[in-house]
Amino acid sequence: MTRSELLKRLNSKYSVVAPVWGSDALKTARKAKSLGADMLELRIDDMRGAERAPEAIAELIRKLRRVKLPIIATIRTACEKSAPGGWKPADSERLDIFKSIIRLVDLVDIEASSGKINRDVIKLAHKNNKLVIVSYHNFRTTPSNKSLRNTALKAYKLKADIIKLSVTPQKAQDVGRLMLFCESWKKTPMAAVSMGETGSISRIVGFVYGSCLTYGYVKKANAPGQVSVKELSVCSSIELSAS
Repeated sequence: MTRSELLKRLNSKYSVVAPVWGSDALKTARKAKSLGADMLELRIDDMRGAERAPEAIAELIRKLRRVKLPIIATIRTACEKSAPGGWKPADSERLDIFKSIIRLVDLVDIEASSGKINRDVIKLAHKNNKLVIVSYHNFRTTPSNKSLRNTALKAYKLKADIIKLSVTPQKAQDVGRLMLFCESWKKTPMAAVSMGETGSISRIVGFVYGSCLTYGYVKKANAPGQVSVKELSVCSSIELSAS
């Protein structure tokens, strides 16, 4: 799928993303497609040992391409992950991996907090005609509307194609506030996710407020509030029939 085709899709459809990684990534990807997933997210930061070698990652992506779904490549930093520990690649290592796989994927996800590397990754992706998700995570709270706008504007100035905001509600009103902010944002497609049990409804009804992506699990949830790909796909189908 070309960059323009993907952008058109993101502007018109609530796409269900299934994260995959590790030795069973291909099996999980096939299952995700059968359940109705629209995209795959390869979580390279969750790979282990020899799986992390650039040539091994590239080979896995070639296998995932057989599933015929767009692929997002993600390498989270330690501070942008909900769970502590795990792989902590240096920026230079992350950039080298992105360079080695950029022609094989359709989108990359880079954090707004990544500093100089995010400009390098964005430039690399656009040079290769790939879409860029610039993401922001807050595992403590939902920032004020002014802060959300400043974060979104920062991502926009970095030339994000899609802006992803994943934040944590302290109360139900925070979920509604995030959804209304997403609805008000018109500069780029936006994926808005309110995390945790309180925010789980955002994963299901985000499309009502203009959110373009929602993330679901295939086997089992590994964090509170996550929703299965199967359930999200049903909601996406309802959205399509309603439109």
